[in-house]
Amino acid sequence: MRKPATTLALTLLAVATAVALLPFAVALVSGGLAAALGCRLDEGSPHPCLFRGDDIGGSLYTAAVLGTWLSLPALPVLLVAGVLWVVVAVLARRSSARRSRAADAAQPRRRPG
Repeated sequence: MRKPATTLALTLLAVATAVALLPFAVALVSGGLAAALGCRLDEGSPHPCLFRGDDIGGSLYTAAVLGTWLSLPALPVLLVAGVLWVVVAVLARRSSARRSRAADAAQPRRRPG
């Protein structure tokens, strides 16, 4: 069973990772939506893009530009989070191996034959 502090730390790390990934997701979704609708999307200016009779070109442009620019400060957060996830994985692996060795040592050995 995990300690409450460990659970809290893992939860905060997961939340930080998810929040840092949001700008990338916004930029990718806006680009994907523009591509699916056959619209032009670039960082220069908004272009008309009709969806169900409404022009969403300005909204797509805003989402793409904000997602791109907000990704820049998110990169260091993702880098730190990635390193921390690797540390968590290594520590979990070591803990699992230690528990496995302890369980093997606790079992009585059978003699062959």
